[in-house]
Amino acid sequence: MSTSTDPRYGRNPVVDGLKVTNPTLFKLASADGPAPTMFETGDLPPFTASGVDVKLAAQLPWQARFAFVAAPSQAEAYRIFETYAMDPDGASLSPEFTASDGARDYVSRVSQWAAGTGPKQVALTPGVKASFASLVTEADEDALMDALFDSPQERQRLADEKRVADGIAKRKLDAQAAKDAKAAAAAAVERNARIADRHYEAAAARRRRGW
Repeated sequence: MSTSTDPRYGRNPVVDGLKVTNPTLFKLASADGPAPTMFETGDLPPFTASGVDVKLAAQLPWQARFAFVAAPSQAEAYRIFETYAMDPDGASLSPEFTASDGARDYVSRVSQWAAGTGPKQVALTPGVKASFASLVTEADEDALMDALFDSPQERQRLADEKRVADGIAKRKLDAQAAKDAKAAAAAAVERNARIADRHYEAAAARRRRGW
């Protein structure tokens, strides 16, 4: 898929996702106040912590942008860019991104906006509050995170990766157990040999003494 058409490269993907999955709630929230931007300062921050051109962040899947702009060094920023610029699936599955404070804060701000509780929103009338209350459960933070970080394909991919990882771990454990058993057997043979040697030496000593 071209990055220009992949929603994960959008400027405001959580808001865009809400517009598609719950247009009624999106319309209510939009009428009440402007949608949050991905960063509190706008679609992109004014600069990156590392000094790398902030415009490069727009070429990343959105989950990776927070780590990119906060990277403490240019080497780390370029590592993120080179690893994930063309790998939106990897970015959406990477724990360093999905659990980041930036991603959580962004989704939280969109959730509050959808619920009519955002800091820039005007007071709601009781009727509008009731409308929000009946709809917002479809756009709470967990649902938004699930919709953006999860899919049946990704769940299957994670399950497959876990099955492979579990298989590798089991083989390693089996190999280690076999290695340990072999080492224990060798130690037993060596111990028995030392015991036999001591018995042989004792018997030889007795014979020399004429016992």
